[in-house]
Amino acid sequence: GSGAIIFMARWFVANKIKELGLTRVYDRFVVTRSDHFFSCEHDLDKLDPAFIWVPSGEEYGGITDRHMVCNSEHILRALDILPPLVTHPEKYTDDRIEHMVPEVLIRRRWEEEGLLPLVRQFDRMMFTSASSDDETRWRIPSHLAEEGVFLKYIREYDASKCTCSGGRYKEGPEKRVWTIRGLTKHKKPTSLCL
Repeated sequence: GSGAIIFMARWFVANKIKELGLTRVYDRFVVTRSDHFFSCEHDLDKLDPAFIWVPSGEEYGGITDRHMVCNSEHILRALDILPPLVTHPEKYTDDRIEHMVPEVLIRRRWEEEGLLPLVRQFDRMMFTSASSDDETRWRIPSHLAEEGVFLKYIREYDASKCTCSGGRYKEGPEKRVWTIRGLTKHKKPTSLCL
């Protein structure tokens, strides 16, 4: 699925960082999506460089795979998701594999690497955008934002608009629904801009 693409791209990035010696050149790295639209400035000076920073929301039981700010000391370990999956797949195939979405795998790998205590969240100021003819496996963009781009995830948009207007976005508790297969799925939580 798309998780494999994300992890493969991170593997390529990690190899380029090593090949070019970029951890000796840059203090921090921003790993993000090319389809992120920033509603306001992403001020890195507000983020303590000792930590790994990710935006709040879209975590799906783990750590969001859409954006990260990481220092040069930890970047290669933070990007190291795919190689262990390939070399030791038995460690990642258990009875919970149905729940092994990219966000959960990132959390699991960062826990194995000792990075989890370094993770901090900031209020989201970006949202995932799309064009009208964007092709995707499972989500067709249907909401046109005032910025002139289509939205992939409305909650991201609401959160970024809230943050950039000086508010604090808060999602309400998720509601679970029992499905035929016995798995739980999440209903959209209510959300507020405080």
